[in-house]
Amino acid sequence: ISKYFYKSDIVLVKDESRKTGYIDSRGNQITEFKYEFGLDFSEGLALVNSKENGYEFITKTGNFAFNLNFKPPLNYLGGGFKGDLAKVRIDKNDAYINKKGEVIFTF
Repeated sequence: ISKYFYKSDIVLVKDESRKTGYIDSRGNQITEFKYEFGLDFSEGLALVNSKENGYEFITKTGNFAFNLNFKPPLNYLGGGFKGDLAKVRIDKNDAYINKKGEVIFTF
């Protein structure tokens, strides 16, 4: 169980096959346990990775937040959205995106 279990209404857990999914504070399953990787929710969105879709941000209902082909930036130490922006890697550039998946700044 995620270290943020007592700080959030949605928590990250792994099942017996080591797949990541999310449950609510009552133990109800929110998403399928299908992700290879996942982070805790940050500002309403969580970064996940699945074999089918690659990296995506999902909402607290388990839906994809937006359609954008990206990866975490090099040396990514976790995070997600902070101040309505998230750092991602698009092609060979790092970028900041907003919660709509729009690129705000590349570098």
